[in-house]
Amino acid sequence: KKEDDNWKKIMLKDLISVRGGLAYKASLLSDNIDDNILVSMGNVELNTIFNFSNLKYYKENVENKYLGNVGDLFICTRDVTQKRNQLGCPGIIPKLFKDRKVIIGTNLYIVNILNSNENIKNFLYLLMNSSEYRERIIGSAKGTAVLMITKDDILNFEFYFPKDKQSSIFFPPQQKCLSFAVDFYTTIIVRICQHFFSVYKKFIMSVRITLFSYRYFNNLL
Repeated sequence: KKEDDNWKKIMLKDLISVRGGLAYKASLLSDNIDDNILVSMGNVELNTIFNFSNLKYYKENVENKYLGNVGDLFICTRDVTQKRNQLGCPGIIPKLFKDRKVIIGTNLYIVNILNSNENIKNFLYLLMNSSEYRERIIGSAKGTAVLMITKDDILNFEFYFPKDKQSSIFFPPQQKCLSFAVDFYTTIIVRICQHFFSVYKKFIMSVRITLFSYRYFNNLL
């Protein structure tokens, strides 16, 4: 695409700023679902708004600069896999976490949209899942076993942006909006089911171990 009357070339830093997440202590992690929610790298997955299967909880309250709100974008800054699917990958804090304290953990950036606009946020989420963005981010990565990106790698990414903010890219047809909403809530439902299925499997295993132990020791006595 070339710059013309409808499009202009800008950088991400023209639209957003980012700040780092909390370097949390493993000793303060919790299994209590009533504790603060801790968003970590495990909640980031390519083309997935939020991965619920690796949800963590945290016992301690933290400074406001580490807290995220429902609808906030966050970006993964590390990747320990060869596929590099997490590196630079975005996520969105889901509405399910309304009225909860949500802590953004280490190796994540919290995104602040300079012009608070819901439609720009959706556009940025899709942009950060695009092949062009991902190729640039992966190409900028440093490290061998653990890949990492910096704030500048993200903020200096160039792309074409519509000059007219009334463009259909910000106000898509109703069908596209509906499709996005369906994908959003389908992702949430699937991840919740995965989470509870995992908990269910652990519970069944615990019951089996308890019954086995009871029968074994009962035979000995």
